[in-house]
Amino acid sequence: MYIQEKEKLFQKFLLCWKTKLDKIPAILKYLSAYPEIIRNIDKDFKPISIEELYTSQLEWISLVAQFDNPIETNFFKDFWVPVQKEGYDYFIDLSSASLPLFEANYFFFEPYRWYKKYIFKDLTQFLTDIDKPDFDTENYFKSIKNNNWSEIQEFFRERDELGFTGNISLTPIDKECLFSEEIKSDYTLLNNSLVITGISSVIIGLLPLELSIKLEKFQAKYNRHENLDEKIKSIKALLYLIQSVGLLSVDSYTITFDTKNHCKASFKDNTFVFEYDDNSFLNGLIDKYENIRNQ
Repeated sequence: MYIQEKEKLFQKFLLCWKTKLDKIPAILKYLSAYPEIIRNIDKDFKPISIEELYTSQLEWISLVAQFDNPIETNFFKDFWVPVQKEGYDYFIDLSSASLPLFEANYFFFEPYRWYKKYIFKDLTQFLTDIDKPDFDTENYFKSIKNNNWSEIQEFFRERDELGFTGNISLTPIDKECLFSEEIKSDYTLLNNSLVITGISSVIIGLLPLELSIKLEKFQAKYNRHENLDEKIKSIKALLYLIQSVGLLSVDSYTITFDTKNHCKASFKDNTFVFEYDDNSFLNGLIDKYENIRNQ
């Protein structure tokens, strides 16, 4: 963006926000007088200097104007003031009377999003409170950390709900996640029973993802989910579960489907057993297995 365009955007910004922007240097100067507060924000946090504030804001406004990803355009605002010397992580929101100071964080799992990790929801009140004799810096930041962690847990709950209903994109199954270099893999097909050895738990993902199932058993070292028999109703939901807990942590699982024909599949000790009286279905699964193994 040309400097003339940046200046034009900045002048438009100042028409709305100059009075509040001019308060920021004094706030940062006051905040800097409390090194224990700065350390608790971030050990590498260095407040921007008063001399750099206007130039930094001009660059920030021009950057926001160039965002084109909806995740960014819906989150970042030009009336936020970057307040650290380098980078765009910590901001003060001029649109709020309480001038909250927060860190912009990214949730690296679908549904992807940026979110605010608040340091001070009311910065003005905080700067008053820190001078009170009974103010406890350690407990204050511990409370902030707990509140932020609760919000992240809510993001994961939302993700799980989408995953168990088949609305999360799954990691494609490839040779690296399906096979181990240390374990030889092979299969045997006898009558209506297919046994595949030397395989990882994501083998279940080679079945049709929309296939309706009943989860009879699931054991994994790092499973944090409860009432799985009520949540896992399809192969896609089970594959989401396996990928979310970590495929290497899965000890075993058993599913049934097409109960009229007593069909079931199970996984344990790197061995997958699939019982079905449709040989064309079993051979189709073998073809998928061989295609990945020969990649």
